[in-house]
Amino acid sequence: MRVTVDDLTSDPELQRKFQAVRVLVDGIQHNHVIVADQEQGYIEKHKQNADGSFALNEKRDEILTEIIKGKVEFMFRE
Repeated sequence: MRVTVDDLTSDPELQRKFQAVRVLVDGIQHNHVIVADQEQGYIEKHKQNADGSFALNEKRDEILTEIIKGKVEFMFRE
């Protein structure tokens, strides 16, 4: 399954399904995920600084992203 933030914005049913989902890569939970692709084995997420703030580009007008590869899992609240 591949899910993006845009998918969730445009599909209310999918948004409800993923409202309380946790995204894991190799068993480690990740927040601020933009894209999660189980088949391709990666997520793209907003990059954070050591203090937890979002990392910005040099012009300070965009949040940087990073790609993390591994086994992607969705953990749904029951």
